[in-house]
Amino acid sequence: MKPSSFVRLAASAFFVFTASLASAQDFPNKPIELLVAFPAGGGSDALARGIADSASRQMPQPMIVVNKPGAAGTIGFAEGASAKPDGYKITVVSPELLITPYLGIGKVTYQDFKPVGRFNEDPCTVAVQVNSPFKTIEAFIQHVKANPGKVNVANSGAGSINHVCAAALEDKAGLKINHIPYLGSGPMINALLGDQVDAAVISPAEVSSFVKAGKMRLLAVMSKERAKGFEDVPTFRERNIDLVMSTWRGLVVPKATPDAIVAKLGEVLAKVNADPAYQQILERQNLGRILENREQFAAFLKQGDEQYKRIVPMLQMTK
Repeated sequence: MKPSSFVRLAASAFFVFTASLASAQDFPNKPIELLVAFPAGGGSDALARGIADSASRQMPQPMIVVNKPGAAGTIGFAEGASAKPDGYKITVVSPELLITPYLGIGKVTYQDFKPVGRFNEDPCTVAVQVNSPFKTIEAFIQHVKANPGKVNVANSGAGSINHVCAAALEDKAGLKINHIPYLGSGPMINALLGDQVDAAVISPAEVSSFVKAGKMRLLAVMSKERAKGFEDVPTFRERNIDLVMSTWRGLVVPKATPDAIVAKLGEVLAKVNADPAYQQILERQNLGRILENREQFAAFLKQGDEQYKRIVPMLQMTK
């Protein structure tokens, strides 16, 4: 390379770096959009609104939640990945980001994003109406085995984590379930309350208010230990079914977003996580609160992608 070419290249790189740094120092100077790839009423939406409320008090500009549901989250994920990489459109992602590529749903993968941090994890559970004849997970499994393909179990969309958890239950317990997909957890909950399905696979937090109100019952949770707030609900492992699966949420931005802006967003997420008002929201709804930085979340995504790449084809999931 000629010296003059090297100087031009170095100058160009320095200009890009200083421009990014200046942009980060001024960030944010307008409202930030927090994109949720699922409808209002579900866990992702509730968490996003808690984050937006707290972040708006931490920053000079507000954070606004926008719901873009459809196709197991891939419509919202695609919009988030193609957004301008300036930090003003952040996407809430969940296991569906890793699951759907192995089902041929959507084209976006975790590699189209740059992680900001992970802030939530909750186990899957099997929920029924309180007047359901199923009082225990054993009774439910026995009925499904006696009626293969006839028991309607709701999920939050073909390819959703709830669908994967239900398929994993089929695999582990030797069942044949009739999977009924809905456009998110909110519609799925309404279907269960409206007696349109026999059961639903969902996270405990998303139905905690209905359980407390005496409208729903949880049969078992897919976690190593009993879920906080649901200590009376057994784990599947306690019932001799080795099934541990969970949902989670994190924040990502388009891949080309400058690291300085990603770092600033990570700082905001850490402040939100430490905000007592935000913590109270999660406590009231029994939502699991964690905090992983961008490096930890990046490693988690890579590991999760390898896991779903292996297990999703094994489950032979159908819509």
